[in-house]
Amino acid sequence: MNRGESAAGIGQFVKRVEGKKGADGGMNAPLVIRTEKNRGFGCHKLRKDLPAGTAGTDRVIRVGSRYRDGAETPETRRDGSVYCAPLGAIGQAERTVLDINPGHNRPVLEQEGSSDAKIRVRRIGTRSRLQRMGKQRLYCIFHVPIIPLETMNIKGNLKYVIIGSVVFLIIYMFVAAVPIGPDISFSPVWTRDITAAGIPEAKAATTAESPDTARAEAFKESGLEAFILGNRWGYFTPDGRILSCGETAERASASIDSWTVYPQQARNTKVFRPDGSLKMTVAASGYVHIDAERTFLFLPEGDAVSQYGDDGVVLWTREGTAPITAFNSSPAGTVIGYADGRLTCVRADGSDAFSFYPGGSNYQIILGAAISEDGSLAACVSGIDRQRFLLISIKDGQYKIVYHAWLEGNLREQAFVDFEKNGNYAFFQTEGGLGIADCKRHAVHFVPVDGRIQAVGECPGDSLFVALSGSHGNYTISAIERPNHLIAKNSFRADNAFLIQRETAVYLGIDTRISRIEIRGIK
Repeated sequence: MNRGESAAGIGQFVKRVEGKKGADGGMNAPLVIRTEKNRGFGCHKLRKDLPAGTAGTDRVIRVGSRYRDGAETPETRRDGSVYCAPLGAIGQAERTVLDINPGHNRPVLEQEGSSDAKIRVRRIGTRSRLQRMGKQRLYCIFHVPIIPLETMNIKGNLKYVIIGSVVFLIIYMFVAAVPIGPDISFSPVWTRDITAAGIPEAKAATTAESPDTARAEAFKESGLEAFILGNRWGYFTPDGRILSCGETAERASASIDSWTVYPQQARNTKVFRPDGSLKMTVAASGYVHIDAERTFLFLPEGDAVSQYGDDGVVLWTREGTAPITAFNSSPAGTVIGYADGRLTCVRADGSDAFSFYPGGSNYQIILGAAISEDGSLAACVSGIDRQRFLLISIKDGQYKIVYHAWLEGNLREQAFVDFEKNGNYAFFQTEGGLGIADCKRHAVHFVPVDGRIQAVGECPGDSLFVALSGSHGNYTISAIERPNHLIAKNSFRADNAFLIQRETAVYLGIDTRISRIEIRGIK
């Protein structure tokens, strides 16, 4: 070891091997193994009784570089002298310095500017002799050179460190950074009081009777919306004009295509267009239901339904042996659920797409059902006690259950079920809230929502949509990002409410007011 390494310091690793204690509990003198330059390890065996050690020299046992014992000969020093026993009893010259100081009997290995190690024993006496009769300790000392800080040119390399850090940060920003999505906000556009609008004019005498021309043109505008708020119904436009608002104590049904009002015991019910002109007359007794441009009549017994054409002629009728508990239609067909657990799907031409009992539950019943816009999918919530959701594929005159999921809890009321306009998602009610079925990946997600689902907005694609839940008195509007990220919700008190979503435009009706809210920040 040269002087430069000595000046830098030596790192030492010490492993202590415990021996046996003597009768007096003292500690034996340590057995020291030291390193020598290019000579392996040396081992000095000191005699237990130091005064008796003057009778001869200690033996030196060496472990050579070939993993074998060296010769048991006295060690030769640099000046040619022979190693001497402790206290120099043989009378030879010795370069090892022996210091006798008060303190503990603990060897200290130090470097003092030369390549030979100096061993210092701090105390020799009666106590030391007693300690040597107890535990024996073996110290294995390994010398590891430490590079001095003076050899590192920190100031000279500082510019390279800074440049490297800047380059790393630039690369990280482009490679590892995650783009932040746009901020989503809800901006009110307008609010209107529906009570100030005119009452719908019903030209019931004849279909040939023409209403006011200006009024008729207003109802033909693009984006016309129909509403029902409690005992009020009417029409409004996207720019906030309330074209009509009627009030009645009887039953009412309305869509963007037509509307009707009829008593409890209805017969020869007249159906009108939005402008008040007569569209058709339903001669049979029952309850008229209008869905978009389609008109249905539920028979008084509650187990049969018929679809009517625009001329008032029956297109088809389906009768069951149990009351109808679920109903939904689209331009491609109609799906009907019964209290006995049967699910029936009728195409637009009146033919049956399927009719079967999903089963799987202890009590069979169809609580809710829906059909997609193109008629390729149907969905339902069925059963009580092991309730489940089913997704059914309809293709080439065949049907197949492509996915089903068991639901937690038991919903014991009519369940909301509907498809998103493009048929990529189906929405359904569960006991715990809103279920969202991914029709492409065949997976279901759940969002906790309070109250009964009233409506779910239509926003095609993987975008944000809104849902209205609750019942008379308390309602909640929730903003949900697909598949199941609830980003906002707000509760309010109202006697009646409705929700319509057309992509980024949301129409919210509360009692006697209708508001338009624009969703900004979504694609």
